[in-house]
Amino acid sequence: WAFIRFDNPAQVFHDAIVRYGGSSSFNTGNGFVYPMVWVSGSGAGTFTVSNCTLEFVPSYGQRLYADVGVSGNVVLANTTVPVAVGGTLNQDTVWHSGKVYLVSAFTTVPSGRTLTIEAGTVVKFSGGQGMIVAGTLNLQSTSSQKVVFTSWRDDDYGGDSNADGASAGSPGDWAFIRFDNPAQVFHDAIVRYGGANSVGTGVYPMVWVSGSTPGALAIQDCTLEHSYQSGVAVANSSTLCSLDNILFQYLSTGIEVQSGQITVNHSTFAFYSSAGINVTSTGRATAQLCNFLDIEKDPGILNQTAVQVAARSNWWNATSGPSTVGPGTGVRVGTNVDY
Repeated sequence: WAFIRFDNPAQVFHDAIVRYGGSSSFNTGNGFVYPMVWVSGSGAGTFTVSNCTLEFVPSYGQRLYADVGVSGNVVLANTTVPVAVGGTLNQDTVWHSGKVYLVSAFTTVPSGRTLTIEAGTVVKFSGGQGMIVAGTLNLQSTSSQKVVFTSWRDDDYGGDSNADGASAGSPGDWAFIRFDNPAQVFHDAIVRYGGANSVGTGVYPMVWVSGSTPGALAIQDCTLEHSYQSGVAVANSSTLCSLDNILFQYLSTGIEVQSGQITVNHSTFAFYSSAGINVTSTGRATAQLCNFLDIEKDPGILNQTAVQVAARSNWWNATSGPSTVGPGTGVRVGTNVDY
C-alpha cells in the first residue's frame, strides 16, 4: 500500500504500528516511492508522532516516517526513525535533538524564516541534495554535542539510514549548505562528504557564501572533512567571513576565497591535495596562529591575486618555516604571501 498523508499537520499520531507501506504503485507508472506516514501541503503546524512502530518498508527512503517538506515542525516521542525533509519552510521550524533528519530534496530556509537545529542532531543528505539559507540557520550545538551534516550513506553518525549494510560515505555524496544571508554564526558542527558534482555543472564547496547580501559570517569550532572539493568558499564581494578553530582534513582545498574577505585564526589544515587556502579573483585573506600540516607539502596558502595575503605567526610544519619562496623546509607557500 502507499501512505497515510497529513495535509493538516496540527495533530498527534500516536500508539500505532505501521507496516508494509511505501508502495511505488500509487499513480501507476510515475516511478515514485513514498513514506508510510507523510506530512505534506502548505499547512502550518506541529505534527507529533508518539509511541509508534514503523517497519517493513521496501526501500531506504521509505524507512522514513515523514516527508516534512513545507509543513513545518515534527516532534518524535519514543519513536526512533529518521525524518525525511525537503522543500521550502513556510514557518519557523525546529529539528530536534537526538534525531536523524534526511534531506531528500533541496531544503530552503527563506528570508524571514528560522531553522533551529538542536544540539546533537544529525542531518543527512541524500544524493545531490543540499540546503540554501536565505533566512537564519540557528545551531544550538555545543562543543560536546555538535550538529552533524553528512551523507545518507555515512553510518558513523545516526546509524545505517539507507539500510545498505555498508558504513562508508564518499566525497560528493551530497551538495552543499549555501548561505545567501551571511549575517549569522555557523558553529560547533561536523560537515563531511559534501561538494557534489551532480547538481547543475561543476563542483561545489560544502559550506558556501554566495549572492550579494552584505553581512559577516562567523564559522567557529567546526570540522570540515572528506569534501569533493573545498570545505568553505566565499563568493560574495560584500561578505566578511571569519573562521576560528576549524579543522580541515581530507579534502582538495580547505578554503576558497573568490571574492569578499576572510580572516582565519587558530585553525588546522591537514591532508589537503591542492591548498589549505586558495585566494583568487577579488578575494582577500588574512591567516594567523594556524597550523599547516600537509605531509605532501602542498601549498599552505596559494595566492593568485596581486594583493598580498597576511600570514604571519603560523606553523608550517617545520621550525625553519615554509618552503618554495623561503629558506625553510616546511609546507609550501605561494608568492605574494607575507609569512
